[in-house]
Amino acid sequence: IAEVLRLYIETFDGMVDFRYIKTPEDEEEFCEMISTLLAQHKDLVTLISRGHQEVRRLYPGLRVDNFLDRFFITRISNRVIAESYLALRGEPRPGYVGIVKQELSPAHVVQSLIPPLTRLTHEVYGFAPEVHVTGALECTFDYIPEHLVFVIQELLKNALRSTVERHRPKGTMTTAPIPPVSIELQKGDVHIIIKISDQGGGIP
Repeated sequence: IAEVLRLYIETFDGMVDFRYIKTPEDEEEFCEMISTLLAQHKDLVTLISRGHQEVRRLYPGLRVDNFLDRFFITRISNRVIAESYLALRGEPRPGYVGIVKQELSPAHVVQSLIPPLTRLTHEVYGFAPEVHVTGALECTFDYIPEHLVFVIQELLKNALRSTVERHRPKGTMTTAPIPPVSIELQKGDVHIIIKISDQGGGIP
C-alpha cells in the first residue's frame, strides 16, 4: 500500500510541477515523462493485490470493493488518455486512431482466443469443451483491442473451467460428453453484444 501511495504522489508531483509547455522541446520532454510514468505504473495491479491481501489479514471485516471499483475505473481512464496521447504523437498505424482500432472484428478476437484457451484447459484437465461461435460474425466496431481481448479471455477461460469442473470433476472416470461453451455475437443499432454461455452451474 505504501509503495502504491508513493507512486501516485510522485506522479501527481511530476505532473503538477512540470513547466508550462511553450515549445516542441517542452512537449517532447513532457511526452517522455508520461511514457516513464506509464512504465512505472505497469505493475501497480500486482501491488494493489498484495496490499489488499495485507489489509484483509489485518482487518478481516473491512470492505473495500467499492473503493477498488472506483480505483480501477480511474486507472483505466487515465491510462487510456495517456496511451492515446503517446500513440497520436507516434507513427500512424493503419486502421487506428490513437489506440482505438477502427472496424475491429469481435469474431476475429474470439476465434484467436479459442485455440490457446482450449489448449490450456486441456493441459490442466486433460480435456476441454468445444466452443461454438454464432451470430453476427461480420459485425465490427471501433474499440481498444487490448481491452476486448482481456475481457473475452477472462470470461471464456472461466466458462471453460467451470464447464469441465461441473461435468467431469477430478477423480471421476465418466466419458459422458461435455456440453459446449457458446459465444453469440449480436449487433444492434448502436451496441454490439458478446454473449458467452456455459453450463458450468453459475456462481456457487
